[in-house]
Amino acid sequence: SFIKLSMKSKNIMLIFLSILFAFVIGESSLVKDAVNDSVKIWFKYIVVTLLPVYYLVDLMLSLRITRFINSKLMLIILSFLLGAPSNAKYIDEFLSNGLIKKEDANHLLFSIYSPSIPFILGLNYYSYKALIVIIFIDLVLYTVSKRFFIKEKKSFRQLNYPKESFANVINNSTKKSFDILILILGVICFYKIIIVFLRFIGLNFLINFIELTSACDSVIKNDLGFNTLLLCLLFGGISIHTQVSSITNDY
Repeated sequence: SFIKLSMKSKNIMLIFLSILFAFVIGESSLVKDAVNDSVKIWFKYIVVTLLPVYYLVDLMLSLRITRFINSKLMLIILSFLLGAPSNAKYIDEFLSNGLIKKEDANHLLFSIYSPSIPFILGLNYYSYKALIVIIFIDLVLYTVSKRFFIKEKKSFRQLNYPKESFANVINNSTKKSFDILILILGVICFYKIIIVFLRFIGLNFLINFIELTSACDSVIKNDLGFNTLLLCLLFGGISIHTQVSSITNDY
């Protein structure tokens, strides 16, 4: 029965993608506008707010300014600061360098899933109020879920990040940052096309569950209020779940 269910899911996905492909071919002007809109949203809400933070964090880690902080605490700080999916970038790096264990990585990915602080503040729409509520919810979720994930009390290790020269840090940070940013752009474009398709067939109510930046942009433009914005930020959208899954597909 499981195999039949799996085959049925694949068939449904194949039918949906076929319909979506036909839509892309038949409504190329709408798709082109969607991609252009995706690039604008990506640059405004993602690149401008996160790229400078990526550089700063990578410099602090590589120059060992943070050497007196243990790896788990540093990741908690980065997770609150950068949010999803950017926190997955550093969780994956710390796990690859043996600075944390898988249980720490899974706990952080599960419990701290909000957007980045720069992203929320960049909205300029109930930004401080939303930030306070989201940090409070993340702290509660982190504390409550800790007992279900962390079996070993001291599962972290001392933060001993590989030391590099300033030039190498900038070069490597640029490469790694744009790997993540281009991944985010690609996912945003894909889901933006789905959003346009859903609008085309009249399923507008599904849009806010799909892609966060588009959802926030819609809330702000239509002045839908704090509660709607908070729901969008807390859920994150299927797009962000896809981005995190792409970065952390090994665990």
